[in-house]
Amino acid sequence: MPTDRKPVSRHLRHRLSWWQELSLEYGEAPYHRPGFRDDDARRAAWIRHRGWFMARCRRGQRPQAWWDYECPIPRPDVYEYAKAALWEANLLAPEERSQLELEWREEFEQAQAPDFWLCVGGENLLGATARRAWYSDRGIPRELIRRWTAARRRRDRAVHKLAEPTAANAATPSQNIKENDQPPTAPASNDACQGAPDSC
Repeated sequence: MPTDRKPVSRHLRHRLSWWQELSLEYGEAPYHRPGFRDDDARRAAWIRHRGWFMARCRRGQRPQAWWDYECPIPRPDVYEYAKAALWEANLLAPEERSQLELEWREEFEQAQAPDFWLCVGGENLLGATARRAWYSDRGIPRELIRRWTAARRRRDRAVHKLAEPTAANAATPSQNIKENDQPPTAPASNDACQGAPDSC
């Protein structure tokens, strides 16, 4: 099947081992063998293979070596908030930023259903508690949550205001019926003057 993807090749002379790729992509871990003899060797390997790793980055994802050697901010302790931290620090490419904002907005709107709930650790969360847990799990930036929540409140107030009856239409139908059922006032009669011309 034809594809538009362009393969990114690495220098064969300096091919990384499996453990070295893991180290640069995810960091060194105590439960597997180290990828490099020391941090200087790891940094040198990152500089050499940076282009290959960065070409695979999508939607705000970054290798651990990028966080270790290039990022001006520390990586958040919460893994899910890493993309949001880059968004807040304006460290994303414009297309990445736009794509993530669209995805986050869709996930934010999902939580606005009146019957929204979320199961966390075997417990069913409802309402605002469920929404906060959902925002945290999806890694939505706090600034966007505040902005979109305020926009929804303004919209709800506007809709509620438009739905309120105006003063001109405040009268109930029964009141209008009673007012319309009253007989018209009869004009003054001259019958009292008939037969008594002198008194009229």
